Amino acid sequence: ATQYYFDFYRNNVGIDGCYVHDASTVIYAIDPSLFTSEPGVIRVATEGIAIGQTVVADPSRTYAVDFWQGRPTTNICMTVDSQRMLDLIKGIFAK
Repeated sequence: ATQYYFDFYRNNVGIDGCYVHDASTVIYAIDPSLFTSEPGVIRVATEGIAIGQTVVADPSRTYAVDFWQGRPTTNICMTVDSQRMLDLIKGIFAK
């Protein structure tokens, strides 16, 4: 399965590697200092041209539509120290 993702990202995004979303969640639980984050309100489009897309709103702004009102603010990871993350994963598998 991983090779499929490597091929997809190489052919469609132009990067030699892939994002590891599920593993990143576990790594965040182990060491959140590897990530930078910011608050946001998250919605997933369930219809229309953006169906399936995750949309984020800044909780400090006011919007013309009420799609964001009454929704919880969550912590959204924006960057990761990839080298430290890889080192942590290697260390876990080496045990």
